[in-house]
Amino acid sequence: MENKKNFVNDFGELLSKYAYRLNIKSMRYFTSENGSEFVEISFNDGFQKNLSVTGDSILAIVHDIYLKLR
Repeated sequence: MENKKNFVNDFGELLSKYAYRLNIKSMRYFTSENGSEFVEISFNDGFQKNLSVTGDSILAIVHDIYLKLR
């Protein structure tokens, strides 16, 4: 789980610096009280999207983020 958190934070930083078209401010990984896993994507305009990534591998998280952003 710590690897997912670090990956999502680093990936969000990478996208915010180099993928200007996506308008991403940050991404963070978090878990709910019942253990569900989520990625919160924050955009520069204040809008946010939450993705459910419960049980996903890191590669699957990248795929989910790609699908949500395209």
